[in-house]
Parts: sequence; structure tokens; C-alpha cells
Amino acid sequence: MRGIDLKPLVSGILAVSLASASYAATIDAVSEDNILEDVATGQAFVYQDVLPAPDTAPAAATNGWIEISTDAGDANFPGIAVYNEANGDYAGCIMAKTDFPPGLSGPTLTAPNCLAASDSGKRFKLKGTSTQPIDVVFTVTDDATTAQLYRVIGKLSNLTGARMGGFQVELGFGIGDAFTPSTAADGLALTEDGGPLARFPGGLFGGSPAEGLPFFSGEAALFEKNDSVSNEDLLQTFRMPASYKAIFGNWLPLNEVPNSWLFDDDGNPDTDDILLAWFQNDLWLTLDKSFTSSIYDPESVDFAYDLSNKDDVALVVENMTLTLREVTQNEIDVWAADPSRVLANVDTDGTTPLIAPVDFAIWNPETELYDVEDSYEGLVGAATLTAEEMQDDWIIGSGGDYEREPGYVQGPVEDLANSNINFSISAAVSAGWTTCVSTGGDPECSFTLRITPLDESALPKKSSSGGCSVGSPDAPFDPMLPGMLALALAGLGLRRKRSA
Repeated sequence: MRGIDLKPLVSGILAVSLASASYAATIDAVSEDNILEDVATGQAFVYQDVLPAPDTAPAAATNGWIEISTDAGDANFPGIAVYNEANGDYAGCIMAKTDFPPGLSGPTLTAPNCLAASDSGKRFKLKGTSTQPIDVVFTVTDDATTAQLYRVIGKLSNLTGARMGGFQVELGFGIGDAFTPSTAADGLALTEDGGPLARFPGGLFGGSPAEGLPFFSGEAALFEKNDSVSNEDLLQTFRMPASYKAIFGNWLPLNEVPNSWLFDDDGNPDTDDILLAWFQNDLWLTLDKSFTSSIYDPESVDFAYDLSNKDDVALVVENMTLTLREVTQNEIDVWAADPSRVLANVDTDGTTPLIAPVDFAIWNPETELYDVEDSYEGLVGAATLTAEEMQDDWIIGSGGDYEREPGYVQGPVEDLANSNINFSISAAVSAGWTTCVSTGGDPECSFTLRITPLDESALPKKSSSGGCSVGSPDAPFDPMLPGMLALALAGLGLRRKRSA
């Protein structure tokens, strides 16, 4: 654990002379005053009050944590950062703390972070562990003369242990019980110009250039804004996306997402795998893709579109049909016999070349460790290896003696618990701010971004006015999928319960 010097998050106005008009401001950084790192797990716990003493385990006064998602170690605490990289209408962005090297991604050398490519890991990963607020504080300098707009690029995960109905974001000052909501006259504002307020990953619903064609539905799983509650300082989602709810109901917590079979196409457990089937209603199920013409089929030599282009993805999805069926036992047997692994090109002495590679270690998704083959345990000096040890000591460290082999794995469909979030923050300091202090130069201030997971009971209730609710956005299920499930089950005679 790192110890952090405690600083007051809410200060009185100390001889700061601010005119009644608002002035644009530069958002400088994420305050670490209410965030504590667990080095062992890569978690940055966000507290709603005073931090626990240094070198103690996180206590119960936290409602969520941020994943420190890169391999650069302590330098990437607290997993979220502000980048003042002007691009288009934006003065910068709030995203994962990645610090991409200039030129690694994005079209310019001056703004590699905010303009990094989709699916590059730039979303900060916020994990909600209860349906209580999570307060992230930003430091601000009142020094800008033009409007400053910052795009927020993140992901919210349901780790509450219960189903969620959505979430809300709010601006204000202070944290926990001392939080004061922003008002219309204080210069802080939220906008939706960064894309849809929230959506479940395109690789599951709707498709996207970064994630490919969708698995569960061609309809994107987008959250609507609740216009009856939302304003310039608060954005709240409205109803669950119909395409998600049709299959799974309300927002699943991570501990309830279904098991699945996946193809690890690069043999690397740290990268995303290709979803093949999921376990539901005591059956392994999959959705087969078919297309109106071979020109829309990516597996055909006639394929005529570019799946890295958004418009082309939409056109291919429009001409795609998904057909639900039960996975055969033969398919499962094939997958089970070919796990993701690492191969050795040298014998158990670590030096003698082999004519053909042999198994060195098999990836075990349950333990998240490599199980070393018995014959190589003497060379390794252990029966298991972590993914990091495999990468550093054997894949890279051997100079090519060991190589990854694609294969099949079982694991949870984690992205069913994750929703991408997109919005923007405009900050302009005014006399209404209560968190500014005088430094002898430009005033230094702070504001709070409060993100609150919503319990499923917060969803709007169905209308009691009578009439048919089938197909309505707030109906409990889309009318099509239960029928598809019934057809898939028809003719089975007896459901065969299978172990997940």
C-alpha cells in the first residue's frame, strides 16, 4: 500500500476574489487525496471520506475502485488521468492513465492519448461495488480564457452482487456526506456530445469497428437519457437497453454472468477472446450468423466490405441474421480437447532443439495460472506460472524457444457486466465554487464527478393504463427471444442438464 498525505478536499474560500461571471478553467489532474492503492491487486480504492491509515487494508468506506489496467506498475496509479490534449471541440480528455508514447496511436504526435485508437485500452475502468455514490475529485486552475470541454472515456462495471438498472453521473463539490450538488449558475456542466451516454460492448450487441460483428444481437444495447431527471449537472439513464434485457433481464453483476466457451485466437490470456457459446437454461447455446448475400459474409471470398469502417459494419449487420441453436456435444468435445497453451521448441533441458514443438504449459482460466507440464516442472522449478511470468521469463526471455498456441477456454462473459460510458464536462470557475484557495497566482480549485450505480428498483415502472406491453421498451422481455428459445428447445424431448 502507498501512504498518501491527507489534504482537505473541501476548503472555504480563502481571500479569493472571483467576479460574479464564470471563467473557463483548466482541469489539471485527478486528486489522489481520497484514493488508496492496493499494489498487490492493482486496485485504486475510491473513498467517500477520510482515507484509512497508510499501510492498512481498504476498509468499508468505499463504494468502488478503479482498475490500474496497464503493466507500467505504480506509475499508473490511480488508473484515471486528465490529458490536456486539444482536439476538435475538446481541450482534453479524462481516461485511463496510460501515457501512450507519442506516435503509438492516434493521428497526431501531440495528442496520442485522447485520440488513441478504439479498443486500445484508453477507457478508465470503474468498478461499482454498491449502489452508493463514487466520488472522483479533479483539481482545476482558473487560468483559461476560452471555453474548456473535456471528453470522459470510461467503463462502469457492476460488482455490486445484484442486478442494476443503470447509473447516473453528477457534478458538485466535496465528497461523501459533504458533497454539494452543482447548480445551473456555477459554471460546471455535463454534455452528451462524446457519443451515446452508455452502451454495452459492440462485440456483444450492435457491432463496432473495434470489436467486430455482434454475438447476441444486431441491435446496439444503448442506454437512453432519463429526460425527466437529467439536467446540465446530472445525467441519468432510462430503462435497460431492449436488446440486452431481452436475453438477460436487468444489468447482470459480474458474479452472475453466464459461463461461456471462447476461442483464444492469439493464445494470450491478457487479450480478448472470441465468444463461441454461452450457458443458459441448462443448455449450451450459440447464435449462427447468415447473410443475405455472400458479399456481406466475412468468411466468403466475395466479401466486399471493410469491418474497420463504421458504416460498413452497420451495413453488414443489417444484412445479417442470427439463428439460435443448441451446441452439440461433439463441438464441446473438440473445444475441450484443444485448450489455449504455450509450446516448447526445446527439450526439458531447456537447450536441445526439438523436431516438433510439444506442450509446455496449459492455461487454466479457473486459477488464472498456467499449469506446467510434468516433464517441464524441473526446468521451471514450479508447477504453475502466472501470465506475467510466462510473458516475461519464457515467451520474451527465451528468445523464441517458447511460443503461444491458440486454443479454447471456458470463462465468464465478463462484458455483460460492463457498460462503456461517454459524456463531457465543461468547467468554468465562478463565485459559486466553494473549493478554491488562493496561491498568490491563479486560484486553485476542485470539483467532484459523482457516479452512482442504480439498483434495478430505480427503473421506471410499466404503465398501468392497460393495453399490450409486448415490445415496449420497458416490457420485461423482448417478444422475439423467448420464442427463439422455445424453438431451440422443441424436439429435445428431455432437457439434458449440463454442468457449466
